Amino acid sequence: GHGRASGRVCPAHTPFGEIRDNVFHDNARFGLYLDNQYPRNVKRDEDGFLTDKSTCNTFTPDGRDNGVVNEVVNQFDWHNTFVGHYALGDIAFINYTSV
Repeated sequence: GHGRASGRVCPAHTPFGEIRDNVFHDNARFGLYLDNQYPRNVKRDEDGFLTDKSTCNTFTPDGRDNGVVNEVVNQFDWHNTFVGHYALGDIAFINYTSV
């Protein structure tokens, strides 16, 4: 993060909101593009800032997996040049269609 958010966020590990019932049609480049995402059980305050930076880690202090599954539901990509991601984990695609 920048400014007030510096050191107080971990964007690649913050869970998504709801991603449901989207249509991406005839984009010049990308339809769905999630980049590098590994959602975790991050602890945040009401402003979205971290309350415990260690919750951005892959594992909890006692060694448990800290990932949280996020879902992309009923996504439809039509006639885009590219769709996809570079690297991600703990993402479930439910009823995803790309033509």
